[in-house]
Amino acid sequence: MRGVKVICTLACLLMLAGCGNKENPGGSGSGFNLPNIKTEAETETETEEVTTEAASTTEEVTEAATEETVAAAFSEEDNYFSPEKALVISKKDMMNYLDGSWELLPNGQPIMAPDVIPDTFTFDAETQEATFTRGSDSEYITFDFELEDLFESIAGTCNLMRLTGKDISGAFSQYSDNMISAYVTYQVILVSDTNADMLLLREIGNGEAQFSYDGLSYDRTAFDGFWVFRSLNDESKMKRVNNIDDQIRLKNSTFYAIAWYDMGDRVSLQRILINPEVLNLYGEDQDVLSYCLPNNEYALSSVTYFVKDMEDMANSGEYVPRFCQVKTDENGDVTELRSLVYDIFGYYYPAGVYPNNDPDGGDYSDPTGPDGAGPDARDPEYYRDTDNIYMGMWELKGDPMTTLTVVMESPQVGGYELCFDFYRLTYAHCYANISGSDLSTNQGTINNDRDFGGVLTQTEDGVKFTVTESGFEAIGVGTEYEFIRPY
Repeated sequence: MRGVKVICTLACLLMLAGCGNKENPGGSGSGFNLPNIKTEAETETETEEVTTEAASTTEEVTEAATEETVAAAFSEEDNYFSPEKALVISKKDMMNYLDGSWELLPNGQPIMAPDVIPDTFTFDAETQEATFTRGSDSEYITFDFELEDLFESIAGTCNLMRLTGKDISGAFSQYSDNMISAYVTYQVILVSDTNADMLLLREIGNGEAQFSYDGLSYDRTAFDGFWVFRSLNDESKMKRVNNIDDQIRLKNSTFYAIAWYDMGDRVSLQRILINPEVLNLYGEDQDVLSYCLPNNEYALSSVTYFVKDMEDMANSGEYVPRFCQVKTDENGDVTELRSLVYDIFGYYYPAGVYPNNDPDGGDYSDPTGPDGAGPDARDPEYYRDTDNIYMGMWELKGDPMTTLTVVMESPQVGGYELCFDFYRLTYAHCYANISGSDLSTNQGTINNDRDFGGVLTQTEDGVKFTVTESGFEAIGVGTEYEFIRPY
């Protein structure tokens, strides 16, 4: 259903303040309404004689489920929200899935140094309390938390979390006046992705909450402003499908999804339904998209898609979460992945609209932008050649414990992020722009507080980073590091 709804500023603010209290209309109260999903253990007992209908809800899809069968079940209209197609999530069910501990993955990087104790967020569904703890248990903040619907026009999404400060200790105490009794709201997204339960949080509002600054820290967000968390629970609470299976990938299709784990030659995608709306904010109408999950057996699972012509770009992978419009070919390989531009309050601009670069919308055409800052979304044609050279994980020649990881970033900060782990020495990360065939950093830090930068160039058997700026005495200006692939 392509419903269009005018939302006044007051309604938006009331929603953000958590004043709404919609209950689940017609919710079953027995989970996420995912009938007949088989876990990996259960599929081992499946018989080989499976009908086409049953095959669509199991991990072991037999030959009876042909490509034509999958394609016939999907059409353009399936991209759009309607009440009967939306996954309705009760507050009780959402609380159950959040219940437990989650570790924060800084910048979406799943590989952390062995000596790093990650910050954690622990949710208690029974008491409705949440505790954020820094690596040391002596530093924590406790909140009361409650769940609401982010989008009033799509009841039952239950994807807005309101945290109200309750107790504080340790190094956080200096911020107590701005955290205790104050509240902040976050967009919530859950998925079972690459054998782990994952959680995304994004602050909703003006982006100035004290807890976001000094607790979660904006410096640790991944792509598109999300904080990425990985479940520490012993067992997954979300049933999984075999996301490598060829038959569950949509073929010859255009659809919308949340991109999660990006491995260069593959990307994991969680399908969403979109709802085009008109948001009336500050007296101006804006075309925006809200979203919900589809009510099908794959709603809480990501599906791995291969990316066409990127076979040689396999790398260690990183969580690069963003909302996308996806196009696939007859094999189910991704031929186009267009990131949607975030607007405000959880809403996105329609695909192809880049308001900061082109006030009238439309497809992006000038990769440098009018002011050299670049577009709001990564244009694949502009970045593809450089991606093929630099993206992925590298190890230092003669010292495999020193690594460099190059990942995509927002064009507004250069298009690339370079993450260095100098073994037994220090860490550094930089943002970089394309400069001819090189990557040149425009900002960066070492030890989190000193300036660091340089130029990354291609060599015969790898890449070379030449330091042009350093506030760390052990790594001086002019130092060269040659990296090769770890495989």
